[in-house]
Amino acid sequence: AEAGKNSRGWRPLDEAAAAGNFALTKLLLEHAQATAWFEFEEKKPLLMQALKDLPDFTMKVAWSLGSMLLSPLLKKFAPYDTYTVWKRGLCLRIDGTLVGLSEEEAKAATWKFWKRGHFSLLVSADTPDVKILLVDHGKKRAVDSEFNHPKHQGGRTTDEDVRTLLSEPVDKSKTAAEEFSFKPVKSWRGRHKTEQVDGWMTRVYDASFKLHSKVVVKTSAYSVHGTFEEYLASVPSQDRVVDVDFGIGDIAGAGGGK
Repeated sequence: AEAGKNSRGWRPLDEAAAAGNFALTKLLLEHAQATAWFEFEEKKPLLMQALKDLPDFTMKVAWSLGSMLLSPLLKKFAPYDTYTVWKRGLCLRIDGTLVGLSEEEAKAATWKFWKRGHFSLLVSADTPDVKILLVDHGKKRAVDSEFNHPKHQGGRTTDEDVRTLLSEPVDKSKTAAEEFSFKPVKSWRGRHKTEQVDGWMTRVYDASFKLHSKVVVKTSAYSVHGTFEEYLASVPSQDRVVDVDFGIGDIAGAGGGK
């Protein structure tokens, strides 16, 4: 089994949440959050070095989901967006418009439930502490990832965090891209298509692939309300596996460096 997981690939936190044990779930969630931040701190030097090594550039990346059979219909309802990426020195900015789901429209059983807006992800590594900000331009609000650091939260996980986790199904997913292709985009004349990005004339390339995901939903749980012997003797049922085909993914990108 993978380190930190049982033979079925579940973490202790997953087992605690599946059993509905509030106190144990909270304890393990605090540990998981602290571990995630510790690993991020370890990777900061690599992030700073990667930004140093990259030349300054501006790039536009458009992505969408489609289908060979239902392409016109699916593209009308499937998510899509165009990201603009700027890199200057040790700073990185990514702008986009797809900000989430519209719960009101989703509840009304309509298909157009993608919420649009204007967001920016800002990464600044020009100080000893790497700053990461998520800016919502519509609400004129910015969220600093540093506020969620254990040192600012007193190392404590709120009860609301635990209740949210316990109210959701315990699952895990693995997504893979198949039949990947990368090629230049041609104009109707057969020439390499170009676009102007930030004052630079650039060539456009297209990447297409089939996106497949396997979701494992935890439906099993050990018996935790009896004796220790009953716990050891309990045999969980098989977990539910759901295969999801997202269709054809398409990414077109163009960029220029300075």
